[in-house]
Amino acid sequence: MFWVNGASDEFVTSACDLLIDTVPLSILENLERDGYSFVLKDLVSTGRPNLENVFNSVTGTKDPDAFNYTGGLHEPEFRHITIAEYVVKKKKAGEQGADAQQQRELEKAQFWKNAVIHEIGLQVALYIGITQANTILPGQHNDTESMQRALNQKNMLNFLGITESTEFKQVHNKEIANIPSSQGMGYFTDIRDIEKNPRSIARQEAFAESFDILMRGSDSTYNFSNFVSYFPETLNLVYRLTKEQYPDFEAHPALDCVLRKADNNYSNNGNGLQQQTQASSFSGDRMP
Repeated sequence: MFWVNGASDEFVTSACDLLIDTVPLSILENLERDGYSFVLKDLVSTGRPNLENVFNSVTGTKDPDAFNYTGGLHEPEFRHITIAEYVVKKKKAGEQGADAQQQRELEKAQFWKNAVIHEIGLQVALYIGITQANTILPGQHNDTESMQRALNQKNMLNFLGITESTEFKQVHNKEIANIPSSQGMGYFTDIRDIEKNPRSIARQEAFAESFDILMRGSDSTYNFSNFVSYFPETLNLVYRLTKEQYPDFEAHPALDCVLRKADNNYSNNGNGLQQQTQASSFSGDRMP
């Protein structure tokens, strides 16, 4: 399940410890059955010429290190989750010349743990979606219109994951409406692409980041405070959905109060989802 290409023995041990100590065994077994591998590297682009000298959407130019500024990469088509020990310091304006590769500076990846668990979360959202899609039986509908709606929902869940469910959309939409743009959380809130694409990347990323925060609590320093403040019900929904599919999944104790409060709010807010909430709520078993 592990491939090593350039990562130090110390980093390999740390990555293995993170997965064993943090991720439920049932999820790791699901990934293994699905043929997933964790690729441990010094840099994301190591051994991958196709990831070098690609277009950088931020600078507007080709950049030999476009994939080396972050600590991880998820490639579901290859069933790979790449974890990098080092990242390249982002270059300043005017440092994109031909000799930039030689001048680059490396630093230890600070957020590689976030990258690992976040990328696993993307796949977990898909697994949950597939499970729920299997419960939808379009043939049971009496008219063509309702049958087509059911078939469309089944396809969306199968191919794009649980973030395309009505329940997830409602909770996510409700919470992003209260997030000021000044918070700089567009990666998790921008759903403008929905007019051009039958999905929203923001919902997928919100699920994955919630998954990491639920797993690692305040150690997930990158977005912990923002998600506790602005996405409590999304955190709670991700917890309940994941717990339902993977019973050995538990939230970090640092999230206990947030999840209990969100449970109460979600059950009593009259949003029409109480039946689903009651069917999948685990508040009674969450934490002692």
